Amino acid sequence: ADGTPVEVTKISEDKISFPTEQGETYVIDFNSTPVKLQAKVDAAKELSAQMTDEMLSTAKTALDTCIAEAEQIIADQDSSKYYDQVKAMDEACETAQAAIALKDSYAAADAAYQTADLDETWAVYKEAVAELYSQLTNAAAVLRLEGASQTDYRGAQTALDTAVSAFTGLLDRLTVTFTPGTGTVSAGQEITLSSEFDDLQIRYTTDGNAPMSFSALYEGPLTMTGEKMTVKAALFDGTRQMSDVFTCVYDTGGERQNLATTAISAVASSEYDDAHNAQKAVDGNRNEPSRWATPDGTYEAWLELTFAEAITVDGASVYQYNMSTSDRNIITNFNIEYWDGEQWIPALSGQSMGEGGATREWQGNFEAVTSDRFRLNLVECVNPTVYEFALFKAGESQTVEADKSLLQEAIADAEAVIAGGQLDNLDEDVRESFMTVYDYAAAVNENPGSSQDTVDRTYNALTEELDKIADLVKPVSKKNLEFFLNQAKTLVEDGSVAGCVESVQKLFEEAIAEGEAVMADEFATRDEVFRAAAKLMYAVQASDLKAGDKTDLEMAVELGDMIDLTKYVEAGQAEFTEALAKAKEVLDDGDAFQEDVDSAWSALVEAMADLRLKADKSVLEDLISQMQNLDLTGYTEESASVFRAALAAANDILADETLSENDQAKVDEAAAALQAAYDGLEAARTEEPENPGSGAVEEPQNPSGDSGNQGGTAAGDGSGSGTGNGNQNTTAGSQNGGGSTGNSSVKAAKTGDAAPIAAAGMMIVISAAAAAAVLRKKAGK
Repeated sequence: ADGTPVEVTKISEDKISFPTEQGETYVIDFNSTPVKLQAKVDAAKELSAQMTDEMLSTAKTALDTCIAEAEQIIADQDSSKYYDQVKAMDEACETAQAAIALKDSYAAADAAYQTADLDETWAVYKEAVAELYSQLTNAAAVLRLEGASQTDYRGAQTALDTAVSAFTGLLDRLTVTFTPGTGTVSAGQEITLSSEFDDLQIRYTTDGNAPMSFSALYEGPLTMTGEKMTVKAALFDGTRQMSDVFTCVYDTGGERQNLATTAISAVASSEYDDAHNAQKAVDGNRNEPSRWATPDGTYEAWLELTFAEAITVDGASVYQYNMSTSDRNIITNFNIEYWDGEQWIPALSGQSMGEGGATREWQGNFEAVTSDRFRLNLVECVNPTVYEFALFKAGESQTVEADKSLLQEAIADAEAVIAGGQLDNLDEDVRESFMTVYDYAAAVNENPGSSQDTVDRTYNALTEELDKIADLVKPVSKKNLEFFLNQAKTLVEDGSVAGCVESVQKLFEEAIAEGEAVMADEFATRDEVFRAAAKLMYAVQASDLKAGDKTDLEMAVELGDMIDLTKYVEAGQAEFTEALAKAKEVLDDGDAFQEDVDSAWSALVEAMADLRLKADKSVLEDLISQMQNLDLTGYTEESASVFRAALAAANDILADETLSENDQAKVDEAAAALQAAYDGLEAARTEEPENPGSGAVEEPQNPSGDSGNQGGTAAGDGSGSGTGNGNQNTTAGSQNGGGSTGNSSVKAAKTGDAAPIAAAGMMIVISAAAAAAVLRKKAGK
């Protein structure tokens, strides 16, 4: 006990031994070992592994931090911190569990919030939704809060659960409670109606008609009058009905005929034994041992009766066996039900055999129902035992002497409104309101038990609806409509509209048709008359919007479609294509004005005028094809070089696609240059053997006697005669006999007829250029 360590020997997992000395006190400190702390760490890790939701990330981080601290202490074998860290781990785990609980509550609350009707206007509902949203926001903030404690998490969860409870089932709590409940009461007894919502009004009737927003407002207890009274009530928020209609039927007692004893069969969900079968509950005997009993452990049960033919009943009673105990032979919740051919329908629901379900007898009333099958459905009970179940024959319908003459007149007026179609063009909410009151008025008129109060209130409500319709459909002046309708018709008849753009013509057509229909409608509303008149006015005002004359544009488009762009240089083609497309759009546009047409025409014809035909290269192409492969090895290098340059330049011109007719001169020049280079080719001179006996013979300056033109053609037979045209610098004349000339080179004859072809081609080019010039002059005009 003085803190001196003692050597310990481990005997087993749960036993140790150590030496002791007499007079010494020993303390076994379990917290001085890491075992307990390690167990806490392991449990915390399992808890942390469950915290996968993103909303728990902050709480998980706090728990993981505590785990890491504990593991470090264990690793350091710092036994002085074991005890405190165990407490810290307990606190961290409890905090994490509180965070998980809050997150689970958040998920449930968020699911509830998703069902909220955010358009609901009822103040209590809106407040509940707002509070739920507020607590959801707060819970999310707490879950994100670093260092949040158990108190923080649990406080947020409590507030959130409270908000969910206040919101969930709020609409289901819109009920009216009757005190006393259905059954027999004494004449003059007070009956109170109540609801948990003070901001809603209770409206009621006592004659069997359903309550409406104009029915009597509950302001204090009702008094039982007559032998029987049916009270119907519902909750309202102004004119809006907020709840179902709740019904409670009262009578003042007296003999009533029990029809349950006439059932042809009685079956039950279960029976204690044959001596306590279902038939015992409808044999008319309320004494021992004639009762239907259920086995021990029965917590819900039913008793079903079938009749030979349909019966009409409006009340029932249950007389049960009870040993004055609270844990057996009790019925705490039951319904009286009838079969409608498809399902069981409650005639009366949520009844109980008094406080704790142990009251011996119950009797209740309901609105008369007719069926051949009825059922006592015990929803909550413990080993129920019933001496007698009774169904009472419905009494005669009560007839009240009420003056319905005014109501009937109002109903007739309403039927005239419906038949006349006055509701057809009204807003849906107006029609719905009118038809709801009309249908109710018809039902009140048919009900012989309708009280004078209900009749008068219904008459007033229907009259208000009729006045509302009268204000909406009262005759509207159509003078403005008639004026513009006549104006529009006149413009159509005199042909003014025919020249308008297409949309204006369509507007006239629609406006006149609509105007005539509204003029013919006896019950046309002011809005309908106004809209029709306005449409006609706009049509008349638009009658000056004439369509453009497209004659010239149509011809220009035709001309444009004839153009083959492959015959034109690329420059200007894009502008032409765009202008042609735009022109076609304008042609197709029924609403194109003259300025649109003129603009499209100008753009198109200008684009066509800017197009340039490609230059005529046929002659150049022929020359190149003839001379492309000419063998130049037999010619002087100087003349061959000139020829090569002229051929290359000619090929460049031939390949240039940008050359238009305006560039024809370039093409012609290239052809002429090539021809000249060809004509200028000179054969290389061949060395002759020396002839000592003779000297060089000098040729005459004009061997052919043509005054220096040296024109002529060399005959193939060497006769030396020839003629010349003066344009070709060729050698001609008599060359009979041998001997060499004084020149170092001679012009050799070339195979083919290039020169004549070139001459003819030049004439063609000149003719095409002249024709192009004429066309351009004409185009300029």
